[in-house]
Amino acid sequence: MQLKITKIGFLYIFLTILLGISAINTGNNLLFVLVSFLLSFMLLSGWFAKLNLRWLQISFSFPEECYAQLPTLIKITLINHKKIIPSFLVKLEFQIKGSKDSSSYSTTFFLLEKNSEKILSILPLERGYNYLERVVIFSNFPFNFFVLKKYLKIKEKFLVFPKPMNCTDFSEEFIHPYRSEKPYLSGEGSGEFKEIKDYLPAVPKKYISWKHTARFEETIKIKSFSQEVINPVLINFEQFKVQDLEKKISCITYLILENLKKGIPTGLKINGKFFSPQVSHLHKFNMLKELALYERN
Repeated sequence: MQLKITKIGFLYIFLTILLGISAINTGNNLLFVLVSFLLSFMLLSGWFAKLNLRWLQISFSFPEECYAQLPTLIKITLINHKKIIPSFLVKLEFQIKGSKDSSSYSTTFFLLEKNSEKILSILPLERGYNYLERVVIFSNFPFNFFVLKKYLKIKEKFLVFPKPMNCTDFSEEFIHPYRSEKPYLSGEGSGEFKEIKDYLPAVPKKYISWKHTARFEETIKIKSFSQEVINPVLINFEQFKVQDLEKKISCITYLILENLKKGIPTGLKINGKFFSPQVSHLHKFNMLKELALYERN
């Protein structure tokens, strides 16, 4: 822990010393009692300040998907392991550091009985792994005479995906149609109308045919649609004609997100690795991770 005396604390100490000198020079017992009271008050202030920061545990939760230069919400949990005594005015400071830049953040927990959570917005500055550093909790409780700081040994890292950027100044020569033995089909309800059939579990309500259901009172009827064949695409990183590396990675990130949002199976060829076109969440994560760590290892 590190102790820092505030301006009010310096004034309080100066007045205490001044009264102590006056008590010695005058021999006034009332002044001795007053100085003893002030010293005891200062001692109790330091003891409560130290107790206020003891037996506290902190944890950080980062989202699975966060992107460079875009606001990201993280959850901070502060747990008080003291059985009876709460903590007051606990302030938190920490740094998020990338490979080049870093940024500082702070928040305050006004009353901490058992545990408390805070949602804080951060702005990751660059892609790749970012690190949580210089975590410190401090407080000027109870009388603002001292600021007691406690440095925590917390080392965490989280992955930041590249910033998506909609690029319009490039040719699409790097995007190739992908041929597969097994066709990629869209979900139920995206093609042409086929027939009316009995209700099936987990079918969305928007497919219920109320007209036919009213005709057949005992059975709920739904509309059935055919599935469409979707043409998958493959993005070739090396053939992307953009000189600026970061812009290149950001453009490809945007294309991947937009294609997967539309349900288009998208693959990626990068750095000797091949990701065959899919639409799963894990597939998206693996491609974005490869882009985020490109030339960062």
